[in-house]
Amino acid sequence: MRGPGWCASLKTTKGIAILVLGAMAIKLGLFWHILTTAPMSIYVHDSHGYLRDAEAIRSFLANPSVGLEHSHYRTPGYPFFLAVFHHGAGWTLHSIVFLQIVLTAVSARIVACASHAADGRPGLLSGLFLLYDLPTTIYSSLILTESLFVLGMAVFLYVFIRYLRSGQIRLLFCAGAVLAASCYIRPVAYYLGLALVPILLFAGPLPGVRRKIGGVCVFLAVCYGLLFVWQARNFSAFHDARFSSIGNATVRMHGIGAVDPSGHHNSDIGNSLRKTARNVLILLTEPGNMKYFESSGWKVFGKVFGYLFVAFWVTGLLPGIGVAFKDRYHAFVLYVILYFVAVTVAAAGTEVTPRFRVGMMPFIALLSARGWEIIITGWRSARRVSV
Repeated sequence: MRGPGWCASLKTTKGIAILVLGAMAIKLGLFWHILTTAPMSIYVHDSHGYLRDAEAIRSFLANPSVGLEHSHYRTPGYPFFLAVFHHGAGWTLHSIVFLQIVLTAVSARIVACASHAADGRPGLLSGLFLLYDLPTTIYSSLILTESLFVLGMAVFLYVFIRYLRSGQIRLLFCAGAVLAASCYIRPVAYYLGLALVPILLFAGPLPGVRRKIGGVCVFLAVCYGLLFVWQARNFSAFHDARFSSIGNATVRMHGIGAVDPSGHHNSDIGNSLRKTARNVLILLTEPGNMKYFESSGWKVFGKVFGYLFVAFWVTGLLPGIGVAFKDRYHAFVLYVILYFVAVTVAAAGTEVTPRFRVGMMPFIALLSARGWEIIITGWRSARRVSV
């Protein structure tokens, strides 16, 4: 299938290079500022917890007899990443930040491939949306999980769309494994496997009810079988079989389980709905804050560019949602976005920040880019009619 004419100009080597280099210039410019002006800015509150768990993994790998003193609060995916590259390979933490920046570029390429797999159109715009996303740029420049998690979600997006198109069980097996690996990085995706059961049953490519149910069993067995390994470890170490205690802590402090200062749950439905709407709006529209990097110039850039870019992708997302009602590939993408919004707002509540949007950006980028294709194609058609 050929892409619309407006994409043709973007397919030139020069056009692609300029757009990609523009995005990378922002990321690398920020990285240079960190190296030369604010080297300690890569550390935030959560960074120290990840580094402690990375040290625990290093000690365990060096001498298994000491046992694994990893916390129950965090999952081991990102600490393992730090243990391998920081402790094992001897990389400095600033080198790891540079690697994280590279991983976001790799993620953008994978999202472009996923977009092409979904409808056969050039996926360049989807990849560019992820490259230019400001929260992704910000949090990949810190010692945090976001760059690794967005890579996992991009790979999962690509593999699952490939499965929906081909119906190959090996791709469903791989999708389950990738989703489990992503959960080891950020536990917010823990319930996504269960949430996708309706997609597999009603929009899955396998013929017949029995084969669809068999596909669901394969997917869930692979995903939750791999997650069970860490849950068994937690039960052994803490007598608590939860995958991570972070979810329960945030729900009770800030989410749907939070209580007011008097110790009572908020029973005012109208007030709860207003707060929920506000939290959803913050999650989807705030551009991200560059306060970490100790620069008024970068703060101003973040505000101006950030809000402009959010307005741009939100404009595309609206018609993109319409596409989700026409084919199962984009329906799956919208479904995952709704899952992340619902789980994030329910768990984080008033503490929602643009950081929580990073994991769903591969899906938002794909759907928003599709929306912009519709907008620009319609605009070109209207011009031809008027002429």
